[in-house]
Amino acid sequence: MKSIELALSMCDIVDMYGFTVDPGYTEWTRYFSTPRKGHNPLQGRAYYQLLECLGVIRIHSPMRSKRNQDWSTVPSRDAITRAHTAALRLKRIQAGQKGGLGPFGSCKVWGDSDPEKAGLISGSTNMSNTRKRSNYGKWETLPFDSLRKEAQEHYNQLNHVSLYKMDGNKLDDLVCVRHPPKSKA
Repeated sequence: MKSIELALSMCDIVDMYGFTVDPGYTEWTRYFSTPRKGHNPLQGRAYYQLLECLGVIRIHSPMRSKRNQDWSTVPSRDAITRAHTAALRLKRIQAGQKGGLGPFGSCKVWGDSDPEKAGLISGSTNMSNTRKRSNYGKWETLPFDSLRKEAQEHYNQLNHVSLYKMDGNKLDDLVCVRHPPKSKA
């Protein structure tokens, strides 16, 4: 088992030879079916059949019949790579950026802060009392000079834009707020 794990850590696909299988075994589905003829699925060799099912190892055995699976419809790695590249290129075009996605590729909503209005940088005017009195309030009005040097550099590299998550833990959709350069954000 350890040798398989080592081989899989270095190779995309591992070929195994001399592996004993039931006579006539051609498909991996048999190992996920009900027990028959003394064979109890998902025990013993099931780990290897599962790896074969996932496509990370190939089992070769003299007892095994010729495989009859048709893999012609499965795209090659090259085709998958080209499709991925094309999808990223299309996403860049839709985002209006020519070079790379950059830090703003996931911005779905843009806004501008008003430099004349003092107050909250994030949140809203009708926040609950719990939110208003929470410890988060001190971060929402934190002066720029109070930020660590690294945070100030990061803020400047983002061209004075704050990024906020829209939905839970996903970073796919962001609200991006532009602050004027002289703003105390």
